[in-house]
Amino acid sequence: MPTTSSVTTARMGELHEEHLAEINGGRKSKSSGNQWHDAGDGRNHRDDPFNFCWDGKATLGKGLTVTLDMIAKIREQAGGERPEIGLRWYRTGDLTQVAEDWIAVPDVDFEEMKIAATAYEAAKPKIEAALADLDQLRSEKETLAQGIRDALATIQDLRERIERLSADSERAVPGYIPRLPWTTVHMMTRPESLPAWTGSTSALDPEPKYSTFRFGVRYDADGAQQMFDVDTVRVERSMGNRPRLFVNDVIVRDGDLYRDGAMQARVCESDRSVTEVG
Repeated sequence: MPTTSSVTTARMGELHEEHLAEINGGRKSKSSGNQWHDAGDGRNHRDDPFNFCWDGKATLGKGLTVTLDMIAKIREQAGGERPEIGLRWYRTGDLTQVAEDWIAVPDVDFEEMKIAATAYEAAKPKIEAALADLDQLRSEKETLAQGIRDALATIQDLRERIERLSADSERAVPGYIPRLPWTTVHMMTRPESLPAWTGSTSALDPEPKYSTFRFGVRYDADGAQQMFDVDTVRVERSMGNRPRLFVNDVIVRDGDLYRDGAMQARVCESDRSVTEVG
């Protein structure tokens, strides 16, 4: 451990300067304030609240003398900032222990800081409550944002499912449907009864009776199919010899007419390029 006599005044001042810069929240001056443009041991930024310029005095002895000349010097070095004198008494010669650290400032500066500190303490509960509300709002914002993200993901999933279902519906449309929407009408001939015995053992009645069975299928724009009953069907010709299909006395704009599986007529007013049969 170094002795008291080996500890220089410069080292005492250096440690004190570091301490003053820390507690003031400022910076040390270059060359311990020996530069005319950077006087004092340290200072705050000019825009800081309660910005100070300080000078430090340290000793291993029992006393430090503060004179009017010292006060005048730091006031001059401070310029437009507040003057401050730091006082330190070291307890041990190795400078590892400090007996006392004091700060001397003008009473008007102390008064301003006391008023500001008192006002802050009075407002502190409201500030803390406001910060808590802010944290709550941030939490609610994140919860809402996550909810929106989840909703968007659900919408995207539903969109993809709809697209897949639409694709499946389109693939389910029979190949003979040229476009959607479309209507097909089927007329099927079927026997009403089997040939009857003539009363003799030589032959069956060669004239069985037949009837026509009709039904229709509508294909919606999405490929969905709906069957419907057909009571009447007729095909007329326009002046240009184009077929016109009527089902249940209602004109069919886009559709086919089949008889026993064979196409009899095709109409497509929305696209005349579609092949017409019959």
